[in-house]
Amino acid sequence: MLIATPGRTWGRQRGTGKKNGDVGVAGIISKKIIEDIRFRNDIIDVVGSYLSLSKKGATFKALCPFHKEKTPSFVVNAQRQIFHCFGCGVGGDVFKFVMMHEGVDFGNAASILAQRSGIRLEFDEGDGNKDDKSALYSMMEQLAGFYHRVLTESAAGKAGKDYLEKRNLLGDAAASFRLGFAPDMWDSTLKWAAKHKFSTAQLDAAGMVVKSAKSDSGYYDRFRNRLMFPIRDLQGRIIGFSGRVLKSDEKSAKYVNSPETPLFSKSHVLYGLYEARKHLVESREAIICEGQIDVIRCHEAGFTSAVAAQGTAFSEDHSRLARRYADSVVICFDSDTAGQTAAIRTAQVFMSGGLVVRIASLPEGEDPDSFISKQGPESFRSILDKGVSVVEFQINVLSKGHDPKTESGLMRISKALLQTIGQAPSAVQRSKLIQQASGLLNIPPGAMESDLRQALRFSARRNASKEEPEKPNEEEPDVRPNAGPGQRKRPREEMELAEHIVACPQLGELVARYVPSGLFADGDCLAVIESAVQAMHENSDLMSILAERDDQDRTLTSFAAQVQMAPSKIVGRDASREAAVKELILYIRRRELKKDKDRLLREMQDPKGKIDDSVRIRLAELGHDMKLMKSWESAKDLLDLDA
Repeated sequence: MLIATPGRTWGRQRGTGKKNGDVGVAGIISKKIIEDIRFRNDIIDVVGSYLSLSKKGATFKALCPFHKEKTPSFVVNAQRQIFHCFGCGVGGDVFKFVMMHEGVDFGNAASILAQRSGIRLEFDEGDGNKDDKSALYSMMEQLAGFYHRVLTESAAGKAGKDYLEKRNLLGDAAASFRLGFAPDMWDSTLKWAAKHKFSTAQLDAAGMVVKSAKSDSGYYDRFRNRLMFPIRDLQGRIIGFSGRVLKSDEKSAKYVNSPETPLFSKSHVLYGLYEARKHLVESREAIICEGQIDVIRCHEAGFTSAVAAQGTAFSEDHSRLARRYADSVVICFDSDTAGQTAAIRTAQVFMSGGLVVRIASLPEGEDPDSFISKQGPESFRSILDKGVSVVEFQINVLSKGHDPKTESGLMRISKALLQTIGQAPSAVQRSKLIQQASGLLNIPPGAMESDLRQALRFSARRNASKEEPEKPNEEEPDVRPNAGPGQRKRPREEMELAEHIVACPQLGELVARYVPSGLFADGDCLAVIESAVQAMHENSDLMSILAERDDQDRTLTSFAAQVQMAPSKIVGRDASREAAVKELILYIRRRELKKDKDRLLREMQDPKGKIDDSVRIRLAELGHDMKLMKSWESAKDLLDLDA
């Protein structure tokens, strides 16, 4: 039985694993601090720092940052301090939003919000500074300081200093991006670590040293005699480095990057994004460069929305990352053949992520760094403003190798363009690009649209799953239709019951008395109902109660946001929420009786089974009870007997 009593959690605790107080990098944050963070971070202010919100009555709306859409379906409720997207189904509180938008776990989301509101984290268990990952972050921050001092204060950094002075980059840019220099030694980093009480194992975990091929030779520094570019994550923490060789006659690679580590994953990093974030919130357009020097030069010249990939080609992960902060991108790569090819490939990646893409063309032999240095910021601004669509750019590039006036050349160009246009997820965007392409190539747009539809159908058939869908179990409860991609299908009646109890927790006493916990098919529905009643008894709020029993992914708070944002099921003057709750209780009880009845009927149909009078009597009882469960008045006595 579910028994609701003041001051005690109603029903079972949720699952296993880390609770929301757990922080991967710093122990367990105290409950008091979590609540202080929640109180000090109004969800409208937090979400508004990432998205452009428009007020609609008592709520705020925006385009959802977690799926592609043209009409805003992402709603933020200031009174309840929750968000929910009616398109993809995601939702939750301020912690969940930061977790999803920043791509971090709960602990790091709490840390971000604590820093934002000036709250010092306190822990119930353990010392965060002794945590392995926290120690690595600390070590990398101090290492960046060491390399920066070598560059700016030591004779060992003269080569790097001369290089930056020659390129006029040894000013605010060097300080802002924490540029440094790794000495021309095999063990300078190892010696620094020993002096500052960091172990070789920690250096190895962070990718700062390499184990010698000779087993008895130990380790040596990964970065030697290189200009050092610290790589930051979205919280500003240094997670890796990129080292550039300065001598053109060096046989080693021009750039050496940190390997994949517990801190650093190159597919999840855009160089300069941490520095560009605030500007991107306003401009909503990112400048995509090829290298770190280009990014730094752009920022120094006032183009503070410039970013670059980090040691890898641009990927879908980079596109998703950029889309958190930008609606469009302008790609500005080197003007050589390789740069033009990379620009088209990169444009396709960002288009597939739902971003509007333009490509800016620099004069031959130039990159953003060299062009700005020679021509100045205003000329570079003009280059960016003249950026063209990927279709126009691709036609210009392909026309150099294929004559569009010939049938074969036209077909080759058209085929390549359709591959690019097909990356756009929006039919409107695809139609616009086809109009541009058809005008430039003098091809009827209908012909290109027909070819594109055929190509998309072929791609869909090729990628379609070959697995047959599972047949539904007839004993499974009715589930809600039209569940979005962020929603798990849940029993309709249990969802509605949760919505009513959240709106009116007093009615939870009826559920506690008449619906045993084992009758719930969905544990989240039960947990939300229990928590709503507990919050009422403790004069607390639902989200705070759920935070204590939620898992690390904040599944319950996300579901609770969906429940609270659901439209009211009560329509008309005579409608009663209590009557609706009673009807849903009866529905769940009838559902359980029907399962028992169906099971017995299957046993009777089994030729090997033995049917005695007790089975027939039980079937008659079940049929009688099901009839009684059709109305509250007729079922009340039976329910009281069973309670």
